[in-house]
Amino acid sequence: MATKEEILSVIEENKINQRRAREVNLRAGETIFPVYTEQELTRLLASKLNGAKSIEETKQPWNLRLPSLDEEIIKMVFADNPDSISIPNLGHYRLVYEVKRFPRINLTSDWVKLKMDEIRLPGGRRVAVLVKFDDGAVFGPRTDLAKLKSECVEYFTYRAFQNWTPPKLPVPDIGEIDQDSLMLNEQKFGKHPLGKERLIAYGALALEKNRVTWKWFLKKDEAENELFATFAKISEMEESIS
Repeated sequence: MATKEEILSVIEENKINQRRAREVNLRAGETIFPVYTEQELTRLLASKLNGAKSIEETKQPWNLRLPSLDEEIIKMVFADNPDSISIPNLGHYRLVYEVKRFPRINLTSDWVKLKMDEIRLPGGRRVAVLVKFDDGAVFGPRTDLAKLKSECVEYFTYRAFQNWTPPKLPVPDIGEIDQDSLMLNEQKFGKHPLGKERLIAYGALALEKNRVTWKWFLKKDEAENELFATFAKISEMEESIS
């Protein structure tokens, strides 16, 4: 019969085999080597006992070894799906591999240097990018980097707008406001994260509780709608007076 040491050695080899198989499959994003459930492994080993009633009674414990993994295939998988990847304008980034997900890299403020709309590994797999802002806001992971950058720009702009202090502009009396005086006021409040142009806020005179005030918007059409609403309210007031 096999010695306890021989049996333990085979069991440990099988554990290492399965860990390695899982690692390769995870890296490849598909099943390259079989990974057995506990029940499947039990049935497989039972079929290799050659009449022995238990592992302890087997005379040839080496027959219980799982098939060895092809090292050439492993090298190819790791070459196609490396530990890290070089991104132009950014440098080297560690790749994160997860089950049923695209390989991923994580960016912070360096997302503004990302010029590519797609990243692929040497083997052709697409890479997802996750961006985390310093306030904890997270965008992605996405493989469509144009969409990701658009979301990041929108959030960057929104945050800059929220932190901006609008200028104190003169406010006319209600009686001084007519259609010609209802003009948008444009103010620059920051720099676009991906270019040299400035970010612009749009101010519109608003009428709230019979009081005129300035309201500021990121979108021009929203500011224009506010102007139209203000003019409509003033026209309605004038008609009620007359």
